[in-house]
Amino acid sequence: MSGRRPSAGAARAVAALILVVAALLAIPTMAAPPPRLHAAAPRVTAPGRVLTLHGRFFGAERGSGAVTFSGREPRTGAYRSWSDERIVVVVPASFESGLVRVVTRAGASDGLLLTDRGDLPEPVAGERPSGGPPVVTSVSPAAAAVGQPVTISGAGFGASAAGAAVRFTAAAGAAAFAALPDGADSGPAVETSEVDLDYVRWSDRRIVVRVPAGARSGVVSVRTSTGASAARDFQVRTEVGTIRYGDPRGYAATYAVTVTVGEVSAAGGNDLYLWIPAIPATPAQRHEAEPTANARPVHRHPAGVELFHLNDLAAGGSHEVRRRYRVRRYAIETGIEPSDVRAYRTGDRFYARFTGGDALVPSGGRLPGVAERAVRGYVNPLWRARMVFDYVVARLQPASAGGARAAPGGADPMEVVLAAIDRRRAAPYEYAITFSAVARAAGIPARPVAGYLIGDGGRAAPHYWAEFYLQDFGWVPVDPAAGRSFFGYLDSRRIVLAKGVADPLPIARGRRVRYAQVTGLQTVHEDAVGALNEYRTRWQELTVTGRF
Repeated sequence: MSGRRPSAGAARAVAALILVVAALLAIPTMAAPPPRLHAAAPRVTAPGRVLTLHGRFFGAERGSGAVTFSGREPRTGAYRSWSDERIVVVVPASFESGLVRVVTRAGASDGLLLTDRGDLPEPVAGERPSGGPPVVTSVSPAAAAVGQPVTISGAGFGASAAGAAVRFTAAAGAAAFAALPDGADSGPAVETSEVDLDYVRWSDRRIVVRVPAGARSGVVSVRTSTGASAARDFQVRTEVGTIRYGDPRGYAATYAVTVTVGEVSAAGGNDLYLWIPAIPATPAQRHEAEPTANARPVHRHPAGVELFHLNDLAAGGSHEVRRRYRVRRYAIETGIEPSDVRAYRTGDRFYARFTGGDALVPSGGRLPGVAERAVRGYVNPLWRARMVFDYVVARLQPASAGGARAAPGGADPMEVVLAAIDRRRAAPYEYAITFSAVARAAGIPARPVAGYLIGDGGRAAPHYWAEFYLQDFGWVPVDPAAGRSFFGYLDSRRIVLAKGVADPLPIARGRRVRYAQVTGLQTVHEDAVGALNEYRTRWQELTVTGRF
C-alpha cells in the first residue's frame, strides 16, 4: 500500500507545534511559591497540645520543611501529618507565647500569634484559696523520660523556685523526701534539684522542669511554703535502661566548723562568712530526719553550700557552727543496653554546662586530643564514657601519699589534670577531676563528686569519685580510684557531700580564703570583712556518730 504525502499546510502546522514545545521546554521551571499560613487552631494552647495549621503551598510532604514556634523548631517526632494545605504538629515543651510560622525551601510564611495558656491573666479552674497550697490543673506531657522537660500549669506556685520544688514518685529504694501528699502514693518522693539544673522555668502559674534522676511512674505534685498540691498521675519512660537502689545503710553524722579569734581592732566591727557544705538529699541518699544546726544559714547557694554569718567577733572568743544529719544511703547499680542509648540534645543549657570547663574541671588545651585517643573512635555515648573510664584507670596509678586531698589552693585546673596524666599518678581527687575533664572533652556530660567512705568501724575517710550523664536516663556513677568494678556501680558505704563545683560570688570587701585540705568541691570557704585581724578556723572532717 502506497503512503500518502502530507499537505504543505499540515507540515507547517507540525513544525509550528514543534517550535512551541521547544520554547516551552526552554522556559525555566517556575519556583514554588512560599508557604501561606491562613489559620492556626487553637490559638490559645500549651506545650504538649496538638496544633493544626491551615494554608497553602506547604508541600505534599514535609521534606526539609518545618514549623517554628518563636523561631524554634520542635523535634522530628512532633509532626503528626503534613500536606500541602494542612499540618498537624504537637506544641513543643519549650513553647512560649509568640509567632508560629511554616518554613519550606521556598521561604517562610507570615506568622500567626499563639498564646500560651499559662500566660493568661484570667483565674484558672481550681484557683487556690488565698494563702492556701498550690493548685495543679495540668501536667504536659503526661509521660516523659528522665531529663526531659515537663510543663506544670496551675496557680499559687510563687514567683521563683526558692523554697519550693516539684516532687515525683521515687524509684524503689530511691527516696529523698517524705511521702507524697493526700495519700496519692504510699511511697516516698524525689524532688527536682538546682544542682542538676532541673529547673527550666518557674512562674506563679507555670513551671517547666526536667524529670529528675531517681523518679519512677506514679504521681507528681508541687511543694511550696504554703503546702503541697494534690498529686497528678505521671509516667516515667525507661527505654534506655534500669537503675536499682539497694543495700541500705543508715548513718548519724556531724559536720562542724570552729572559729577561734585572736586579735581584733578596737575600731570598727567585723564579719566572718562561712560557706559550709550541706549534705544533699539525692536519689541514693535520703535524710531520715530534718538536719539540725546550732545556727541558721543566711543564704543557700544553688550548688548546695550554705552561708553562715558571724559578726562582731570579740578577741579571745570561740564560735562553732555544727550540723547534725541522719542519712540513709543506698548502693547504686545500673543496667544499660548500649543499643538503646540516645544521642544528646546538645543545644540545651544542661549539656553546655556539663561539657564545658569550670573553676575545677578544665577544658580545651590538650584535652580534646587526649579524649580522642581514649574513646578509640567509639560513637555510642555509653561506650565513649567506658573508654574514658578505662583510660583513666589504666593511665593513673594511686599516689603513695596525699590521700584524697584536693589540689593546692589556687592551682590551675589544667595543670592538675595534665600533671596526673603525664606523671601517671593521682590521688582520688585527681582521678575524679581527670575523668570529668576527659569525658567532657569527649562530649560526655560529667562532674566530680566529693564525699566520704565509711569504714567498718564507722570512720569517715575523705574520697572523690565522679558521674556522667546519659540522655533520657540520668547520672551514672563511676569511681576510677576504686578500680574497674566501679563503672555504673557504687556501694552504700559512702556519704555524698557535694556534686559539681560550688563557686559563690565574693562578699563585698571580703578577704577570700580557700583551704586545699578541706574535703569538698567549692572555690571558697570564708569571706572575712572588717577589723578581723587574726583568727583561726578548724574545718572538721565529717564524723559518723552512729549507725542504724
